[in-house]
Amino acid sequence: MLYIRGDTHRQFAGVRAFCAWKKTSKADILIITGDVGINGRNPQQDRILKQELQEFPITFFCLRGNHDRRPTALESYRETIRYGGLVYREEEFPDLLFAKNGETYELNGRKAFVIDGASSSDCTYRLEHGLPWWADEQLSEPERRHVEQQLALQGWKADLILSHTMPEKYIPKECLQRKRKTGNPDLSMEAWMNQLEEKTAYRKWYAGHWHVEKQVTDRMEILYQNFTEVEDG
Repeated sequence: MLYIRGDTHRQFAGVRAFCAWKKTSKADILIITGDVGINGRNPQQDRILKQELQEFPITFFCLRGNHDRRPTALESYRETIRYGGLVYREEEFPDLLFAKNGETYELNGRKAFVIDGASSSDCTYRLEHGLPWWADEQLSEPERRHVEQQLALQGWKADLILSHTMPEKYIPKECLQRKRKTGNPDLSMEAWMNQLEEKTAYRKWYAGHWHVEKQVTDRMEILYQNFTEVEDG
């Protein structure tokens, strides 16, 4: 089975309970749409958490959020092929996968296209309080062009779009208001995603980042702590 949820921010008690309830196995996949929280704090503490998660009866398929350090910045990650596309994986933790931006994957008979990264509206607070923040949290201009090129190769079609943030025009007003209380959010990436969304034919778009559960349109959904089962293709 294929399941999906939003940001975990290093909190996995809900995932453990879900796995027990559904009696999952390693054949089942859980997509986390960013801000997973397993890379970027204390490397020793990260490793202890990953050891615990590796024992969960499920395979983690993670997107990189703005609060996740890039796997390419860590020597332990290597690229490998899973589900028909390139992923980042650590040898010690073969079932904790990070998707690669701009890749297409075959997940339960559906073609899923990945767009990672976002901006942190609270970056000033994080820097002042010694919390992790990375200047490359958003996609660079070359990375955005790469996404466009990859979608063009797919004929601007995908069954699923999986992203951390989402097109600006679909962001709920209450979410923007909440973000503005912690800083001035940079929405340049979300504005760029408006153009992608208009050009791409897709069945369903799942995003995280905004800390709300909301069916924005019949095809656009924001995820947070609830688990959704993705239907087979």
